[in-house]
Amino acid sequence: MEYKRLFYVLPLVAFLGACSPKATTSTSQQYVAPQPSPRKIPVRSETTPTQASMPKATAFKMSGDYANNVAITLNSEGNLIYYPAPTDISPSSAPLQLEDGWWLNRQGISSNSVFTTYTFEEYAALPSVPSSEQLKAAIIPDARVVEMVQLPYTITDAQKNISEINLFLKNK
Repeated sequence: MEYKRLFYVLPLVAFLGACSPKATTSTSQQYVAPQPSPRKIPVRSETTPTQASMPKATAFKMSGDYANNVAITLNSEGNLIYYPAPTDISPSSAPLQLEDGWWLNRQGISSNSVFTTYTFEEYAALPSVPSSEQLKAAIIPDARVVEMVQLPYTITDAQKNISEINLFLKNK
């Protein structure tokens, strides 16, 4: 009976020994894992856009002279969907005057933006963000964005290309 068990166990032990990760005899070759082939990375050409994923700048016109007033954005139901924190407001976030009533957007203004009675200086000095009710109460009646255009420059490059932007807006 013992010999029968041995007859079944020996081939099993031999098989398991062959599958183990232990090193084999010195005459066998060492296993080398295959290395992945190098990926081809496309080279940027002169015609490849270098900032295709950067957001584009926008220019807008207002229904009046509200360039020094903080803008907020409402949805179609009149609910407040965007307003800046006082710490977001600085001279560099004020719109930059272009020609023919156009302004370079530097505050995140959209076509649904309206203007408040808060000037940039007043708003930046606030200790905290006004409540939704206070912001809505500060909306200047009929003070809104009346036209908006996406520019062919990124937000970063727009301020460096004011003369080209003015030309673009004249020819739009």
